[in-house]
Amino acid sequence: MRKKAIIAFLSLYIGITILGFEARAENIQLTVSAKSFVLIDLISGRILLEKNSEEKRAMASTTKIMTAIIALEKGYIKSRVKVSPRAASVGGSSFHLSTGEVLSLENMLYGLLLPSGNDASIAIAEHIGGTEENFVHMMNEKALELGALSTHFTNPHGLDNPKHYTTAKDLALIARYALSSNKFCNIVQTKTKEIKDGNYPRQILNTNRLLWEFEGTNGIKTGYTGNAGKCLVASAGRNNLQLLSIVLGTDNHFSDSFTLLNYGFVNYKLTPIISKNKYCTTVSVQNGCYDKVGLMTKDDINIALKENEIVTFNLIIPKKIKAPVYKGENIGELQVYIKNDLIFSNPLIAMSDVRVKKYNDILYKILRLWMKGNSRIKNENLSKKLNCEKDFRFLWRSNIIKELINDEEVYLMTDPYKKGMFKVNPYAKKKPLKGNLVVVLDGKYDKRGLQLIPQASRCLTADEVHEMILTDEDKKPGDTINKIAYIGFFAVKESAVIIVGDKVMINGQGIGKIAGFDETHIPNHYNIVIYGKDRISGSERNLDLNAEVIIG
Repeated sequence: MRKKAIIAFLSLYIGITILGFEARAENIQLTVSAKSFVLIDLISGRILLEKNSEEKRAMASTTKIMTAIIALEKGYIKSRVKVSPRAASVGGSSFHLSTGEVLSLENMLYGLLLPSGNDASIAIAEHIGGTEENFVHMMNEKALELGALSTHFTNPHGLDNPKHYTTAKDLALIARYALSSNKFCNIVQTKTKEIKDGNYPRQILNTNRLLWEFEGTNGIKTGYTGNAGKCLVASAGRNNLQLLSIVLGTDNHFSDSFTLLNYGFVNYKLTPIISKNKYCTTVSVQNGCYDKVGLMTKDDINIALKENEIVTFNLIIPKKIKAPVYKGENIGELQVYIKNDLIFSNPLIAMSDVRVKKYNDILYKILRLWMKGNSRIKNENLSKKLNCEKDFRFLWRSNIIKELINDEEVYLMTDPYKKGMFKVNPYAKKKPLKGNLVVVLDGKYDKRGLQLIPQASRCLTADEVHEMILTDEDKKPGDTINKIAYIGFFAVKESAVIIVGDKVMINGQGIGKIAGFDETHIPNHYNIVIYGKDRISGSERNLDLNAEVIIG
């Protein structure tokens, strides 16, 4: 019977830590011919095995993982892609496209990732970037964004070029990101597909043999050139454990990947470490109505562990934070270590709101002491801020204190939305907000992590500029939004109040209804999150600058 992993806590300290990449794994002797490889726990990113994982090498058609990422984030899946003479004539593996042929971007992606069509890669690049060169620039920018700092692309297909390279570790970062897209996952786990599009029907076959030969395989991409040798990025899942292997420069990419993945499933088990919303500690709050706020884990922490491996933890939190604090706001992080190596980190978020302390809060403390029979206030700090006896007599004569004592909830400034005080819509009459687009945005994300604030309304004043973001997730204030498409920025014409549920129109086109508000960029601007069925960016909608925006 497998023994449970031993979990212990490091002494907790407050400080600043520079985070490196996940830990190097112990040296295990396996028969793997690849010149460079890495095996990771896909969920946590923990490296289980590696060899020369930071060595720069040619990557062949595994390049097309990044090509697909850019296409899915920058393109509209149902858009039509026309094949240029340049795309139709490129050498190497092919989707057998003809000059002038037109297919959907979705079908082009199947032709890119299953038979590894170099012609599909050029067609996609020209469709998204205008030119292949512009598209490659997008690929390199994305690599930097993901932290793949030892990667450089010169083309979208992977044919040999001295300046076209990556590392096993970088390719793992890129592949992990790609697998966060449901559409990408659906494509790369497809074994065969009939494409009834273009000049003639095509029956295409996935080049990844592991989909047939290794239990649990669900992706992702093969590659081969004379300089790169055989390459394979492979993913598989068993018993909730998801593994990702990368082999570069090998004679048998399927055998090497089989060996690595099998080792992982035999020796590791996905182990729950800490559950979501688990209380961890408190942090002091300056100038808040409460002196401290509790911090809890944002997500479940599950890590691939061997039996008897010891897991330790470290909290990284500030000494103090300033009010206001919002529930769900990122405050610190919980770090997970194995053998003194940082394996994983999880955000620590505020368990509750803490509003800014007001004059009334000070008075309330005095009143509580007064009602307990204390005729003198011993707290010197409070005494400096308020002449207790003089102010108390004045407020009592004006009936203010009586009202506060009789209706304490009103005195404490309770948020009416959180308290459920509004049983019906309180907005009897409200004029719509009008504005004009000043920026049209492009791009989509599947893991944006927008945190909707609890409040269901915001006041926007004339000449302010705010951002509109679209989601197809049906959420409410207080929830987290991950799947988004960027619409654009608009300038407010006249001051108005907007609320959750308000309809959003751009040039008479219905976009959706307001789901809530995110304050990531406050005090600069609000992210106004709109719920709609079609997650299409502003660029994909062909929106124009100065297009009229109406909310209400």
